Amino acid sequence: MKLHLVSLPRFSPEDYIKCLSAYKPDVLFVVPSLVNFLTENTNIKRDLLDSVNYIQSGAAPLTDGLLQRFKRKFGDHIQVRQGYGMTESSPVTVLMPKQAPISKHNTIGVLIPNTIARIVDLTTGESQGPNKPGELQIKGPQIMMGYLNNEKATAETIDEDGWLLTGDVAYYDDDKYFYIIDRCKELIKVKGNQVGSTNEYIM
Repeated sequence: MKLHLVSLPRFSPEDYIKCLSAYKPDVLFVVPSLVNFLTENTNIKRDLLDSVNYIQSGAAPLTDGLLQRFKRKFGDHIQVRQGYGMTESSPVTVLMPKQAPISKHNTIGVLIPNTIARIVDLTTGESQGPNKPGELQIKGPQIMMGYLNNEKATAETIDEDGWLLTGDVAYYDDDKYFYIIDRCKELIKVKGNQVGSTNEYIM
């Protein structure tokens, strides 16, 4: 199988629209702000994405509201999948399966092969079970060895047992699908409890 990859040295609305029109891609790799651009820009019509069958979104959570607006504009034939990764994890660790049920469309997916994860309570440091938020920590062959010539930063990011401390607050459901809900540094303490500044954690 041959793939034709098109990339832009820098983003501009005009160049991006020209590429969509000229190359008629089958797959798009996007961030939520780009999904929002496609959805809200009145100059972009539905037929511009007629060739697109699959969109992979990452870098930040794709909200359910934006996803629904996108599908209303461009149709349900486009499969939108989310994933999760970091530069320190080379980068993918969690990905939405192709055959994921519709009820999981707002998740980042499941762990990729040979990767394990745990959710750690931000106060006690104990591992959490399903549907309980905490810091997402990941271990696998794709995790970096460390930052070059920076042992202090490495020790702050990877613990003695090899767990990558992502700094992201997440939980997983009973089917092992993961949800990102906040950043640890953005949490505030209210009466001894860790509360997200956006207050978007809804079960």
